[in-house]
Amino acid sequence: MTNREPSTVNLAKEILPFPVGESPFRIKGSGYLLHLQYVDEHLPGGRPAMFAAIADPKLRAFFEQTFFVSHLVDIFPLVVVGHTCARIQGVTFERFIRTRARHQAEGDLRLFRKLILRIASPEALATRIPASKTCASARSASPRNKRTAKRSCRCARSSSGAAHATAA
Repeated sequence: MTNREPSTVNLAKEILPFPVGESPFRIKGSGYLLHLQYVDEHLPGGRPAMFAAIADPKLRAFFEQTFFVSHLVDIFPLVVVGHTCARIQGVTFERFIRTRARHQAEGDLRLFRKLILRIASPEALATRIPASKTCASARSASPRNKRTAKRSCRCARSSSGAAHATAA
């Protein structure tokens, strides 16, 4: 693994500090999967436009591989393609990354929720949520009245505290 001198690195021009895919700096494959999903849904011309705009054949081949959510993948190709996609959209790199990051966060939350729901039943999750965190009357009560709000709240006394919380 040979890295380049910092003065020769220019991610906007596809000059990476390490050979494509060989950087020690890694992110989960979900970052790539959600980037490609964003490109398909929001980039003019979608994936074909992104591939056509990538000058380096090795970088293009890297993006044509299959990515897996849990695999760790070199982050630099994703940064480089962020510059490419920003140019295609006609926005600054910063604007593109802000928008893409929001899409990434929402996608990561969806994946996390699906994982949690596969691991535990809704009933098991509901019993682990403290009544004072879910009950609207306990949340809105002043610190002085929290004890009274908890006593008067039906969800704190019921066997299924989540029922009242979701209705609130």
